[in-house]
Amino acid sequence: MNTDKEQTFKRNSLSGLWKQNRSAYRQYRFNRSFMSEFDYRNAYMKRLIHAKGFFKIKQPFYCIYGSNITVGRAFTCGHSAYFEDDAVITIKNHVQLGNHVKLLTAKLDYDGNDRQRGVASPITIEDNVCIGNDVTILAGVTIHRGAVIGDGCVIDKDIAAGTAVTCRKELVYSEAKAENLGDDMQNEKSYCERLLDHVNLDKTDKLIRAVIFTGSLYCAYRTIRLADEKKAELKSKRALIERMIPQIERKNKKTCCKEKCK
Repeated sequence: MNTDKEQTFKRNSLSGLWKQNRSAYRQYRFNRSFMSEFDYRNAYMKRLIHAKGFFKIKQPFYCIYGSNITVGRAFTCGHSAYFEDDAVITIKNHVQLGNHVKLLTAKLDYDGNDRQRGVASPITIEDNVCIGNDVTILAGVTIHRGAVIGDGCVIDKDIAAGTAVTCRKELVYSEAKAENLGDDMQNEKSYCERLLDHVNLDKTDKLIRAVIFTGSLYCAYRTIRLADEKKAELKSKRALIERMIPQIERKNKKTCCKEKCK
């Protein structure tokens, strides 16, 4: 029997194949875009997944559908990430993922009743979570706020808030150790969080785009002005030459007359 979180899916259906082809095309365009094509890269990724505000995802990035992935603000992801989004994958604000991170929502069917249909459970990653390199997160896992996961871990159960996990061993720091060792870090983190609360990342993104647009307009305006100045300079030189032509012709006539008289 399936639990409340589990859901069945059929990846080989016609609608599923169409969604996979659309996702594969957008991944292809994103993975082969240049770093300088910032606007195009964001546009490809926003068509692939549901993203809010500013985010940074490094190439290459792989998923199955993309439409089941939701990413919050200030999300960063390393190289070669793989999101198996047969179920919903929810990533909230200020989450950092390392390289070669795998989020696997599909489960193995041990019963063997209907293996044409798979079973998947959603994955949720809450705010301010840091995940290291080569980490695999299995189906149905919820990583709560402020957790830290070390390199090479395989996470198959929920992680409590403020927990540090290394190689599947949980290290929960007590309040006394946090007071002795991490007062400066906690104060700095709270200060940064207070600053981020006053910053609207959506408006900042729009402002950056407006600055880029106005800069391009200014470059076009300066180019037109330089072209007009060049035209005016050429006109003045042409007028000067036209004024000098009669004088040159008179001198030539005088010299010709003198030569004939001789």
